[in-house]
Amino acid sequence: MRGFTAAFVLLLLAAAAPVVMPCPAHAHPIGVSSGLLSLDSAPPQLLVRINADEWMVMTGQALPIPFPARDGVPHPIPEADRTRIGEALSANLSVSIDGKPCSPSLERADVIKALDQFEGIFRFGLRCPVSDGSIDYRFTLFPKNLPGATHILQVRKGESAAERTLTAASPSVRVAPSAFGGWGVVFRDFIKMGMHHIFSGYDHILFLLGIALGATRILDLIKWITAFTVAHTATFFLVALNVVSVSPRIVEPLIALSICYIALEDTVIRRVWTKRILIFGFGLIHGMGFASILGEVDLPRANLIASVISFNLGVEAGQLAILLLVAPLLAVSKKLFNAERVVMAVSVLLFLAGGAWFVERVFFSAGQMG
Repeated sequence: MRGFTAAFVLLLLAAAAPVVMPCPAHAHPIGVSSGLLSLDSAPPQLLVRINADEWMVMTGQALPIPFPARDGVPHPIPEADRTRIGEALSANLSVSIDGKPCSPSLERADVIKALDQFEGIFRFGLRCPVSDGSIDYRFTLFPKNLPGATHILQVRKGESAAERTLTAASPSVRVAPSAFGGWGVVFRDFIKMGMHHIFSGYDHILFLLGIALGATRILDLIKWITAFTVAHTATFFLVALNVVSVSPRIVEPLIALSICYIALEDTVIRRVWTKRILIFGFGLIHGMGFASILGEVDLPRANLIASVISFNLGVEAGQLAILLLVAPLLAVSKKLFNAERVVMAVSVLLFLAGGAWFVERVFFSAGQMG
């Protein structure tokens, strides 16, 4: 009964989050930075956004945080700080067009508060050769304590845009002229981004593992996954389209707690009749986590709906691929070994992972997460 009560309280918190913060606002998701390269300006401009806490972890330098600060109001960074910031960024990013390097110059640096977080916004002017060739972009400033950290690059040219995801393992990308196209190109790029997000989101993967672990019938698994999918799709669209906005400092700890709960559900609570309802509730939270990545991308208005739909389809495709891999492996393991022991062993690992993430995201977010 206590386990059910705790889960119900968490569900109430998840449901209340969009209500208490209904106004649109940008909030930086954990471990995500972004770059917006505009080819329409002369010279081309690059806008880089990095969470202030993560900047401290990555560079050992603190951004000057204004006090007091209002949401959405940029605060210029003093000239003395701009110099060292420009040097740190220039050493970790490069842009080339048709194989010829561009020379970046930091033109403006601001700190801005969004919800309960601060981030640095850095605008570079790029002295580039006149060319319509391929663009090579490299970014190497990733927090080492976040293996799933990503940098989202968007290249804008007129009404067209191309999106790419960089990681510490793959810090370079090439954007060919053919990448700038219509709906089809947007669909392809955002499906890839959605799939990358689910595959690099280890907490989402573990929650799916917990759902599959507790299923003894294929029908139950289908019901639970359907509830999870419907729920996270609903909140994904609400957040991605800026209808509601919830701070990652609320969403991310709740995602971690959802992993702890599903581990308890599989081993201690075992209330099949309530599981679908609670999975639906946690799906609402995970949907906010899925959508947070799009907060780093200036979605092209001409293809806004296509971008959001295709990103969500990428998430769903990745989720299906994970389940098609995990569910058979669990079924075989339960047949080869004692099913109860398999469930208990995996649940303990899930609970420990979720608990570690919860502690990190609540008590160590300022120094490690952003």
